[in-house]
Amino acid sequence: AIQRGLVTCNITAYIVEFRQQGQSAWLQVSVPSSASAPSFTYLLESLLPWTWYECSVAAFTSTVTPGMGPFTDVIVIRTLQGVSSAVSFFSYSSNVTVILLSWKPPKDIRGVLSGYRVVYEALNNANMELTTTSEAAVLQNLLPDTVYNISVAAGNAAGWGEALVVLIHTLPDPSTIFVLNGTDLIYNASSPNNTAYLLSQNDNSHITKNLASIVAGSIVGAIALIVMTVFVCIKCIKYRQKQRLTY
Repeated sequence: AIQRGLVTCNITAYIVEFRQQGQSAWLQVSVPSSASAPSFTYLLESLLPWTWYECSVAAFTSTVTPGMGPFTDVIVIRTLQGVSSAVSFFSYSSNVTVILLSWKPPKDIRGVLSGYRVVYEALNNANMELTTTSEAAVLQNLLPDTVYNISVAAGNAAGWGEALVVLIHTLPDPSTIFVLNGTDLIYNASSPNNTAYLLSQNDNSHITKNLASIVAGSIVGAIALIVMTVFVCIKCIKYRQKQRLTY
């Protein structure tokens, strides 16, 4: 407010003008005046976080023309930090027990970046958390062949920002892979169907052994049949020759 000794007319309102630093156009709002108020406070809303603004105020009266007084000197002020947007350019790679994450800073940091928070959990298990100032993280000692829910968020003085959430599946343990008849079979020791896999493996070995016996028996039988056929043919030829000599 204007000091009482300097007021020469009835002030009916104050005009507040402001703009983002670097902009050419001013925005204005009118704040009603009160003769009993020693000072005035006005809240400018919907501003961008962590952004420089220029502000100035002028008194207005309806008792004289022109009613607008001169504006004060421009003051420059910065808004507080706001939570950031999600991280960008996210990528990952995984093996049996390790997941490697990498990313780039958010497009809109809205403050001074202080670090990143990574939260990860196997589905239906308790979550784990780590913080880092780098743009990468290594998640170790994970369970093989397991889906993990992973979120990454950037932080500043306003708190943790928007989280990027992904589901990543670790690879099966190579030691649980069997080869049956040239076909890869993934066997999970923790699977409730592991007995069926073992039975299939054993049944297959029995079939292989029985098949070898059947083939060997068939070969022997075929040879015996050929020998008997040749023997019968020789007998028939000798019998016919004997009949001819008799006539």
